[in-house]
Amino acid sequence: MTIGMMLAISWTARRKGYQPERQQPVSFKEGFATFMECIWAFLFPILLIAGLRFGFFTPSEAGAFAVAYAIIIGLAVYRELNWKKFLKTLEETVTDIGMVMLLICLSAIFSYGLTWEQIPQQLAEFMLGISATPWVIMLIIIVFLLVAGMFMDSTVLILLLTAILIPVVKEVGIDLVHFGVIMILTLTFGLLTPPVGVVTYIVCTIFECSISELFKEAWPLFLACVAVAVACVFFPEIVLFVPDLIFGKQL
Repeated sequence: MTIGMMLAISWTARRKGYQPERQQPVSFKEGFATFMECIWAFLFPILLIAGLRFGFFTPSEAGAFAVAYAIIIGLAVYRELNWKKFLKTLEETVTDIGMVMLLICLSAIFSYGLTWEQIPQQLAEFMLGISATPWVIMLIIIVFLLVAGMFMDSTVLILLLTAILIPVVKEVGIDLVHFGVIMILTLTFGLLTPPVGVVTYIVCTIFECSISELFKEAWPLFLACVAVAVACVFFPEIVLFVPDLIFGKQL
């Protein structure tokens, strides 16, 4: 994914004629000084992932930890957080959460209708009727999840579709770790696509731009993400080489 994004950014920069921010590379002294200045920001994801992996807190509690960490660092270390900025942060948080929760509520209504009509079960039967070739089934699932992600929240889709799609991928011999990564990666795209693109609305709010302006500039990045997902379908080792090294190749 990182390589795909780098290629897309490089192509965009060359096409638009962007110039380097600075002509000379950063010296070791300057880079080390900047690293030490930002050390508390670098430590945050490490502490967060370590806390989750070692069971110090749950994913929900991790959100509370992130807030507490930001407040403490902002007050005690950088000393840039004051009462006025704190109130403004609360105001923006309430606005963003309200927007996101409204989208989730509306998508939940849509998912209820799908469940009532047994659309996911019919889709599973339809896919198995088309082909028993693993990569064909995976491509069909990707297309379906991309479309579904445009209208429903990814959390709702995970809860709704995981138990239905797992028997399908087992039937055609797809590794469940491989399928899980592809599914989550594809559903993440749904957070970027309107009309229920939660992340899209948040980004547009932060940068004060319209959705059309965002997609006009960001489409190469989106295509790079889709290309990575498709590459993972045809080359499973992109996903599985680390699990295979740790746990051994599963036959």
